[in-house]
Amino acid sequence: GRVSVIAHSFGCSVVAAATSLEDLILINPVPSPVPGFAGYARVMYRLRWLVSPVYNFYPLAMLRGLAIRKVRGRTSLAILHWITIHTRITPKQFRYQILATENLLKTKPFEAMRQSGASRLLVLAGIDDNIPKQRDSLQLQQVFPSAAVLLLRGGHILPLESPAYAAQAIVWAQSEFKSS
Repeated sequence: GRVSVIAHSFGCSVVAAATSLEDLILINPVPSPVPGFAGYARVMYRLRWLVSPVYNFYPLAMLRGLAIRKVRGRTSLAILHWITIHTRITPKQFRYQILATENLLKTKPFEAMRQSGASRLLVLAGIDDNIPKQRDSLQLQQVFPSAAVLLLRGGHILPLESPAYAAQAIVWAQSEFKSS
């Protein structure tokens, strides 16, 4: 049967290698992270027991979002504020997520992204995403040779920064997938 998946960031490395996928949309995939992010993830992993209880503390959560946000404006700030207030992860969820990231950094399954089993693949990326080393359409096309690559205004949290454009791209891709 037809299986469609939309994944973001490090989640892309988990789903991209699946062979049963027909349609796949990757949002801000991280084929290989920049050294600064890898260092940040490792520090967070080492301090996970200290960080996990305060991860949702509003000022710190907003600061994290503001640091990664690339599109300035009321809309992205309002969405960031709403997400910060309404999204709460438990300390256990935080520790699991940071452990999964640490394992990804150790085992380098990012290479699996190159052999995506999807029949139809769209890669959406923020022009100003500073997490992956692959930041432009040519570099992303080398990682995903069978993909359509679409760069949109934004950074790593593209759906938050340009929600209308991201949604339009996803709807367009799904209609293209159905017609092919």
